[in-house]
Amino acid sequence: MNNDNMTFDEKWNSLTITDDFIFGRVFSDREKCRKLIELLLGIRVRSLEIPQAQKSVKTSILSRGVRFDVYAEDEERVFDIEIQTVNRHNWELRTRYYQSKMDSNLISQGQDFRDLKETYVIFLCCFDPIGFTDCRYETVHVLKNHTDYVVDDKRHILLYNINEYLKSDDKELRDFLEYMATGRAASDFSREVQDVVDRAKTDDVLRSGYMTLEMEIKSRCRDAMDAGRREGIEQGRNEGIAEGETLGAEKTRLENAVKMKEKGFSMADIADITGLTLEQVQAL
Repeated sequence: MNNDNMTFDEKWNSLTITDDFIFGRVFSDREKCRKLIELLLGIRVRSLEIPQAQKSVKTSILSRGVRFDVYAEDEERVFDIEIQTVNRHNWELRTRYYQSKMDSNLISQGQDFRDLKETYVIFLCCFDPIGFTDCRYETVHVLKNHTDYVVDDKRHILLYNINEYLKSDDKELRDFLEYMATGRAASDFSREVQDVVDRAKTDDVLRSGYMTLEMEIKSRCRDAMDAGRREGIEQGRNEGIAEGETLGAEKTRLENAVKMKEKGFSMADIADITGLTLEQVQAL
């Protein structure tokens, strides 16, 4: 069934780990996020700051913001993990944009550019983003005339094509990617993740938060499309839809938090669902 024709209950009950809202909820858990990063990158992560789901970053009032599905840091590295369900054929520019916002956020925190952390942008794609039927793609920066010279700029971009999970050499990673692609949880880690997904879908607070977001998305999309029609300009329509899809980033999160606060949600629940800090919620 097309998602547009589903009732809210049908859509909520059909959500899987590939929905960014559910994905963010599951991997805002420090230990599960650490395990996922180790699986995807094949590295050891000794300690990890509390991951942030749906983290919004806007480095100035005039700049366009970005919302990360799962954003995490350790002492030396920053990780952004994104779920991609629709192939928009622009992964090169999309990853560049996410990477630039990560760097801008680090510099805005007072880091000298010489001390910038190593950054990883990881796309988990429900499609083949490039078309070579690989399971994993990774970019490397090299000099054009000396391709054996790798530019060590501490930037890493990885794209996973979850549908080609059988091509992964690592069994545990292969099992997890298979779980993402098919819903079959064969490994201990996949079963742990699915348990959290199942519990999340019985959480009335999360359900209400998701409903609020869905209503906001639809409202903004309708408003944007109506504005485009009134202007009679196709460009206005496309830009309006794009604006609706992004939810207005920070503004929308604050609006949702206000609504939830009015409905009697606890400060902790509001912060957990919207990604705002407790201080921001208390200030509303």
